[in-house]
Amino acid sequence: MECLETLKSINVKALSVAYAGSLIALVRKGNELSLEAFSDDLLDSSELATFRGERGHILFADGEKILLSIDSNLILFQNKICKTTLKVNRSGSVFWHAAEFHGEFLVQEYNEGLGSSSIYSSKDLLNWRKVVCSLDIDKHSLHFHDIKYDCYRDQLIATLGDRNYVRAVSTRDLQNWQILYGGPWQFLSIVPLEEAIVFGMDSGIARGGVGIYQPSKNSWKFIFLRWRDRNVRLAQISDLDRINSRLWVATLGTPQAIVVSKDLANWCLVHLDGLEKAFARYLQVYKENDQVVFCTGKNLLVFETAELEKITCDQPMLVSCKAHLEQFEGALSVLKRKFRKSVLGVPMY
Repeated sequence: MECLETLKSINVKALSVAYAGSLIALVRKGNELSLEAFSDDLLDSSELATFRGERGHILFADGEKILLSIDSNLILFQNKICKTTLKVNRSGSVFWHAAEFHGEFLVQEYNEGLGSSSIYSSKDLLNWRKVVCSLDIDKHSLHFHDIKYDCYRDQLIATLGDRNYVRAVSTRDLQNWQILYGGPWQFLSIVPLEEAIVFGMDSGIARGGVGIYQPSKNSWKFIFLRWRDRNVRLAQISDLDRINSRLWVATLGTPQAIVVSKDLANWCLVHLDGLEKAFARYLQVYKENDQVVFCTGKNLLVFETAELEKITCDQPMLVSCKAHLEQFEGALSVLKRKFRKSVLGVPMY
């Protein structure tokens, strides 16, 4: 693998990043979370606001308005004033992803506990209504994983987990939801393309992988992946994006790593942050102009896109595999669910 150095490495416990005139990050400082703006050279930062909380994400930023999640609170930062605009009373809930759709802004709730989660909508970022609950789509689903606007087909796409059959759905009106995929493989991140929709796996059955849906053919292709070190059981994608026509980047929730690929089948290691088995939700990729910013929950890493494109390696760390055993286990799990539906009357979804 070619030697690759970061353009900048900032040693801050950043949980989320975005761009609002300059790079902004939500940073953990002791018992507080700090919203900070960085200078163009990233050498200096200024504190915009502080919050009491454990978990947080920047959901939307346009320079004048910043919408962020602090624990179970949705907070709008505008004109140096913070206002809580929505609060959910479910233990373990946090707002994780957001999307704009048909003049409305949508946020997706994620619940770390055993309860359900919902998608909420607003036209002004102040007044919110509940659009749909995960249990409305699949009665076994614990939470939504991600939402993304598909501009090529003018639809909103959502992924769900963790005990459900329905894994990916779409809607064109926020009322009627169509199943894109039901089965054993679970997804988190969503990347709509003109010719296909690519989903990053965080399945507990498959070691790792991506799902590729071709709407024109209504067909699915799965690329199963494994971490080269077989002592690492799962390689689950936390965030996924295509930087340009030549390069894919992904962050892994477990192990905690940053990888790049040119074909979705072989992935070269850019940065290894840890080998913890617990899934880390704060690994994020964010592209701004010619730079790619990675947030790991421990630091910020900034690369030039051109430098990432230069990565080549004889032995990629994340490689494609046949996954015969995992595919058998996946098929068996579907058969068990169908049996419970036909014999016991338990709904599949």
